Amino acid sequence: MTSRPSKIRWTAEEYQRYLLTGEEPTTEPDPGLPKRGRTEKHVRAGRCHRVTVRRPDVGVTFDSLTEERRYDWLLAQPDVRHVDVHPVVSLPGGIRYRSDFLVYGPREDDTALLGAVPLWLEDVKGSAKLPTEFRRIRKLFDSHHPRAPLRVVIWDSGEKTWKEVPA
Repeated sequence: MTSRPSKIRWTAEEYQRYLLTGEEPTTEPDPGLPKRGRTEKHVRAGRCHRVTVRRPDVGVTFDSLTEERRYDWLLAQPDVRHVDVHPVVSLPGGIRYRSDFLVYGPREDDTALLGAVPLWLEDVKGSAKLPTEFRRIRKLFDSHHPRAPLRVVIWDSGEKTWKEVPA
């Protein structure tokens, strides 16, 4: 069994077979599967950016394709040990907020692969123009939560890089 599955789209049956036997499916994706969770109806309507993306190899459903790409990018970073997807944090006034990622890194005194500490909470957005409700929650988070500040990132398609949105 390999340590990390390949970057192909698996069906639920293929993933179960991988867990039981360790054999990976063929590298050819099934032509009958919609590409990355999109259906023809969504593609024709021009709403592909809002379609959720299921990843059975991770066991998570991402809110968008951009969020899935950020997850893969975070895991590829050498200083990131683990990434929690959709952690829920409590804020004053009984507000519960579900961010996109909680990123863990190595302990300062730890050189082994075991042990990680939470570094930051992160949210992935489609554009730098943030909704009013989100700006309120971000301000509340930054002023009261111990993991402040909340990082908000967007994908800049012109420069092909991730950019942090200032508070």
